[in-house]
Amino acid sequence: MTTLKDLFLDVIEDARHVRTWQEAVDLHEHTKILVSDFGKRQGLYSADKRLELIKLCNEALTKVRNVLHHEKIASDVAAAAEARQRHATERAERLEAIDRELAEAVREREALDQNQSRSFPRSPLEGVTGNALTRALESRHEREQER
Repeated sequence: MTTLKDLFLDVIEDARHVRTWQEAVDLHEHTKILVSDFGKRQGLYSADKRLELIKLCNEALTKVRNVLHHEKIASDVAAAAEARQRHATERAERLEAIDRELAEAVREREALDQNQSRSFPRSPLEGVTGNALTRALESRHEREQER
C-alpha cells in the first residue's frame, strides 16, 4: 500500500522531471489534492509522523510551485519570442508590399513623364538654369526691343 509519505516523495521526484507548462499545472493540481487529503486526515497520525508529513508536504508544495513558476516563465518567454517573430514577419510583408507599390508608382510616373515629353515641344531653354537662364531671357528681350 502506498503511504502519504510515498505520495509526497513521488511529487517531489516528479517535480524534477516536469518539461512543460501543462505538466506543471497538472502536478500542482495533484499536489493540492494530496495536501487537502492530508489536511483532512492529519488527526490520524501521531505528532512525530504528522510533523514529518508536514515537512514533506511543505517541501513538495515548494518544489511544485517553483516548477510551476519556472515553466510559466519559460512559456511566457516562448510566447513572446513567437510574437516577436510573427511581428517581424508581418512587418517584412508590409514593407515588401509598400516597396512593390512604390516601384509600381515610379514606373507609372516615368511612363507618364515620357508620354508628356513626347506630346509637348521642347523648350529652347530646357536644361538652362540660374544665371544662364537670366542671360538668355535678357538677350531675347533686347532682340525683341531692337525690332
